[in-house]
Amino acid sequence: MIPYWVNTSSNDLIKLILKKSATVKEKMERLLKDEAIEVKVDQETVNLVEKIYKVKIPNKEIKEFEKKFRILVMQMFSYMDVKENTAENFYHAFVLGMLVGLKDSYYVNSNRESGIGRYDIMLEPKDKNGNAFIMEFKVLEDLEEKTIEETIENAKTQIEEKKYEENLRERGYSNITKLVFAFNGKEVKTENY
Repeated sequence: MIPYWVNTSSNDLIKLILKKSATVKEKMERLLKDEAIEVKVDQETVNLVEKIYKVKIPNKEIKEFEKKFRILVMQMFSYMDVKENTAENFYHAFVLGMLVGLKDSYYVNSNRESGIGRYDIMLEPKDKNGNAFIMEFKVLEDLEEKTIEETIENAKTQIEEKKYEENLRERGYSNITKLVFAFNGKEVKTENY
């Protein structure tokens, strides 16, 4: 028996709402810019009155991690730790060491093949419905990049071109967050997508 509602919807309603409503479109744009918006929530099902809540796309954990990671780098690391030829391996090993504590809920893998390349770190949730993570570490290379933002873009391109998420998808994971760590000495920037 096939459920009636399967394959009966489309994104047409969403497209129509976005075309017709400048307010909805504006709110969506603000959310995508990592800003909070106010929405009315009617919770009659639990006998609560209508309230206005501030909401935003949840990215707080990644930003908090980046903030704390920067502090650790500035307070703990020496420029000798992150010399040009060893920086990527140093940062990789440091983050890997931090992630070992997740072993009860994640398989923590390092430098394994996936797709047509080798990712730096992959966190595979033991719960198939959980969020998997692919991490790539990249040090700014003067010959290729002028800014740390270019380093981030090159790392993202590498993840996509090398198809690092392929093994996760083959094993049934659909929630995959890709994290890029870009470094220039002790300057650190992260981005997720």
